[in-house]
Amino acid sequence: MAGQQCPNCKELTLFKDGIDRKCNKCGMKVKLVRGSGRGGPGKKCVICKQMTVHKTSTGEESCGTCGAQYMYPT
Repeated sequence: MAGQQCPNCKELTLFKDGIDRKCNKCGMKVKLVRGSGRGGPGKKCVICKQMTVHKTSTGEESCGTCGAQYMYPT
């Protein structure tokens, strides 16, 4: 089974290592910053099913992966 393409050696050997990724050929690691530096994984997006929904600086919630914006009734 092929993994994702490694940006270093260009082979399809980049596999999941927990949440992060690691290349089995050259040993390069790709570390994912949880919540884009906002702390924590975030809420689950109903559109793309990723844990990347965070509050923006304006107080609204949006998904960092697909861009969905959550607008709650007042």
